[in-house]
Formats: sequence, structure tokens, C-alpha cells
Amino acid sequence: MTAEAGTASPRPTRPQSGTGWADRWDLAVLVALPALAVMLVCAVTPPDVLPNTNPDMHLYFRVAGQVAAGQVPYVDFPFEYPPLALVPMIVPYLAWPAGAPTVLEYQWFWAIQNAALAGIVAALVGWLAARSAAGLVPARALATWALVAMLEAPLVAWRFDITAVAVAVGAVALVVAGRPSPAGVLLALGAFVKIFPVALLPVLLFWLLARGDRPAALRLTVAFAITALAVGGVVVAAVGLHPALSFVDYQDDRLVQVESVAASLALGLHVLAGLPVTMSYGFQSIQIAAPGLDIVLQLETVLLVAGLAVVSGLAALRFRSERRSSGAPELRTLFAYLAAVVIAVIVANKVFSAQYLLWMLPFGCLLPRRQAAVVVAIAALSILVFPLSYNDLVDLRPSAIVLLVARNTLLVGLLGWVLVRYRPRSEGRSETCGSALAVSERTS
Repeated sequence: MTAEAGTASPRPTRPQSGTGWADRWDLAVLVALPALAVMLVCAVTPPDVLPNTNPDMHLYFRVAGQVAAGQVPYVDFPFEYPPLALVPMIVPYLAWPAGAPTVLEYQWFWAIQNAALAGIVAALVGWLAARSAAGLVPARALATWALVAMLEAPLVAWRFDITAVAVAVGAVALVVAGRPSPAGVLLALGAFVKIFPVALLPVLLFWLLARGDRPAALRLTVAFAITALAVGGVVVAAVGLHPALSFVDYQDDRLVQVESVAASLALGLHVLAGLPVTMSYGFQSIQIAAPGLDIVLQLETVLLVAGLAVVSGLAALRFRSERRSSGAPELRTLFAYLAAVVIAVIVANKVFSAQYLLWMLPFGCLLPRRQAAVVVAIAALSILVFPLSYNDLVDLRPSAIVLLVARNTLLVGLLGWVLVRYRPRSEGRSETCGSALAVSERTS
């Protein structure tokens, strides 16, 4: 046990086997498959198709060129993302050895970058599965990630969300490895790429506290806070407070996006009961207006906070009950609540861009077999919604609306299933009963 892991509780043990999982060629192939899928998408996508199917790539290219020319984001040009989102945009631009790249050259370097990140996530997912003493099989977890990453390869290839995903999964791996300080640093950095890694922090803290490792929980919190203050301070000093927060105002001003859970309710009522809906383009997305959706805009912050509080609170209670019944909270339960808290962020959000699903997928691959199968189904439906049926969705065709409603219903259902399966154990339940329940959860 390392110094940062503390001494209050044991570290999860590795499953014993004849050979290490990383030494097996079949697992190495599974690690490589997501990266190969990303490169294949880049190779088969005609250059004239990408501007229509993914205008964001041209936005990233333009932003990278402006920064390379010495312009300051938030001041010299508007920038809708957190400040460290600039990093995955700028790296492919600067990596071109012969001066400023063309859009096509930039796309290739972008795909190489994201392919590498997809492979890193695969390795981390396999490592986390191997660390669990709860019956997780690295091959199954890796195969699930390979499958969903291949299904979502166009989004992995052409969005920067995979950067935040890799950082967030890396932070979780560091916590599991007993390195909370660098984990806190990574979580804070990830939050300045995409905000969702913040949601992982309370679940990780409650897991450490339930293990009796208060020093590790403190180091995680302090490292996160110091890094967040340092990065935020540098950005504010460089551009000023109001410009530094302009990306927050941008998100606040957005309307309900057409792929969101709230929008799918309105669209479902449009098909079933003729609810009037209108579509508009704004904030680089398709937005929807319908009776009742104004309430979503007014309550979004409340819904987000409430969702995070409920899931995090249930996690804390479950971790504590596992400690009483089994001696320590299980890694499988940690993975389940990490998936749940990210799903809660997506479900409560007024925006559900297709790439948001990438936030949840690595943790979803670590769920029990049947729940992981639902994750695969959600990924498959998601790629059907965007980009394959997106024009039909905007045109309000019932077939596309059914796909969206099915995808979002499965996502909400998966959240409920995870919370019910991993609900806190009863105080009166005997240790024997608790152990039997744990065995049942591992085998399903």
C-alpha cells in the first residue's frame, strides 16, 4: 500500500490468474480496436462531407488558427467552451510540421489524437476491471468499450469530449490505485475541458470515506480545489472575470436542445397528442420550443443539483452499508455510481448533444453484464439518432422521434435500474444476507 492510500482499510485485491490481463494478445487487440475504428472513420469520410455532418471541426480549426496567430479567446473572439478545451483543439494544429495545416491535414492529426485517447480509455477500463475483486472480467469490459467506441466512432473522432473522458477515467484509476492527489488534479483539469468530471468528485469522496481513508479524501479535495483555483486564477488574470465566465453565460442562454430528455417528452407528445412544437437553429444546435418546456429552462439548475445530490447521497449510504456488511465498499459499486451520476447530469440537462453519451460509456462498460448490454443498445440507438436520422428528426418524422424517445427512455431506465440494484442495504440485514446479495450482484 502506498503512503497516499492510507492505512485504515485494505486496497482491493487483484484477481489471480495464470497470466496478467495486459499480457494477453486478445486483450491487446480489444485495446487497439477503438483507436483503429477512429482512424477508419477518418479514412473513409470524404472531405466534402465533413463540413455538413460535423461543422464543429471547422470551428475547432478556426479557433486553433486564431490562437496560433496570437489572438486571445474570450477577448479577441468568442469562445463557448471552458478554457482547457483549447488544448485538444490547438495540439493537432501545432503538430503539423510544415506551418499552418489545411483543414484536411488538421482533421487527420485530430483523428490521430482522439484515436490515441480512445486507446488510453480502453487500457484504463481494462485495468479498472482487473483491479476489482467483485468478479468483473477485463475481457468483457474491454469488449464492451471496443463495441460502443466503434459504434460511436464518428463522435469519438470529431469531438473533443474524449479528452475529458480520458482525463476523468484516469482520475478514477488514480483514486483506485491510492493516488488521490494527482487524481484531484486530473479531475479539476478535466472540468476545465468539459464540466462533467466535477460530478464524479462527491462519489469518489464518499467511497474513500466509507473505506475509512479520510486522509485520501482530504488530499483529493485539496488537490482538486488548488488546481481549480490556479487554472481559474490564470484565466481570470489573462482575460478578466466577465470574459472568463462568458462560456457559462453562453450555456445559460441556450434553449432546450432537440436530443435532450425534456425534448423527447415534448416530441413524443407531438406524435401521440399533436402537441405543437417548433424547431430553430441557435447556439450551433437545433433547439425546440413547445408548451411546458419553459419550465425546464427555469428549473434546470435545480434539477441538476437535485440529481447530483440524490445520486451522491445514495452512493454514500450504499458505501456505508457495504462497509458494515462486507468490511469495505466494493469497486463494482463505485463504478455503478460513477455511471449513475454522469447519467443524472445528462438526463437533467437541457442539452444532450450526441457526444455527451461518451461521458458515461467507460463507466457503463464496468456495469454488470445485463446493464452493460443496455449501454450497448443506448449507444447503437444514439448513432441512429445522430447523425443517421438527424434530418428526419428536425423534420419531425415519427420514425426518428421514436428512435430518440427509445434512446432517452433506455437511458433514464438504466439510471433507475442502477440505483435500485445498488440501493443502500438495510440496517437489519444480516452479514450472511448481505454477502448473498453481493454474490447475486456479481453474477448478473
